[in-house]
Amino acid sequence: MFRLYRITCLAFLCIFILSSCSAYDSSMKKGKSALKGEEYEEAVSHFKNALIEKPQDEDGKLLLEQSEESYHTELANKEISGYIDAVSSPVDRFVYILNTDNSVETISNQDLEEQLQELDLIEQELQKVSSNFDGNPIIIDLHTRLIKAVGEYITGTNQMKELLPTLKENAENAKKESTGYPFSAIDGVGSIASMKVIFSYARSDYDYFINGVNNIQ
Repeated sequence: MFRLYRITCLAFLCIFILSSCSAYDSSMKKGKSALKGEEYEEAVSHFKNALIEKPQDEDGKLLLEQSEESYHTELANKEISGYIDAVSSPVDRFVYILNTDNSVETISNQDLEEQLQELDLIEQELQKVSSNFDGNPIIIDLHTRLIKAVGEYITGTNQMKELLPTLKENAENAKKESTGYPFSAIDGVGSIASMKVIFSYARSDYDYFINGVNNIQ
């Protein structure tokens, strides 16, 4: 009777071991297949299952680590891609304004007012995007600089609007005198210099943003 009991126990033990090995092998095989197919989330799940069967297995640990790293990279890339899509429209419109010819001789008060209205809309749209991507430090940094660039351009455009009569008068006087643009002699030199600096800051911050986007794509 005792012998039969021992045989039965051994049989169940063998079945359990074989079952564990089978589950481990199956999970490892599925995990490797998923990893090869770049299905990283699925690979992570399979390797975790394999380690349940063999917690100290070094191969399983290594493959799980590789899969998790690739999965996190994939998620980050998807988030960055989603961010770029989300800001593409306001960025395109901002670039259009940046590249607009605001020559004193041709620009009008109405032109600047229309630019300001569009810039305000762009700024609002970018502010809405902020809350959707507040967990990625790379995106936060780039988005902060982009919003800063738009804000600076709004400030510069407002200053240009206020200074436009003076700018046009100075340009006209320069033409009459045929002496070019004697910067030290023109009216409102301090305000005009400040406006130019602000526009340069806006361009610099936008360049920082676009270079950052190009580097992470």
